Amino acid sequence: MEKKLKIIFFIALVPSILIGLPVDNPYGNFFWHNIPSVDVIFGMISPLVIIGAKNIVALIAKREENFYD
Repeated sequence: MEKKLKIIFFIALVPSILIGLPVDNPYGNFFWHNIPSVDVIFGMISPLVIIGAKNIVALIAKREENFYD
């Protein structure tokens, strides 16, 4: 199942980036708004960063079974 999700992720990522390349955003407030497909890339990477942070916090906060005894 995990392999299928990775395949679906990359199948969705590549066309999204390619579609975003010709789109021009003349009303960007910050310099990164002028980079083509940056919103797509940010939208795909940020959930992965959040999941990674969750796993790191879970490792740090892990307690032994008899922690409160």
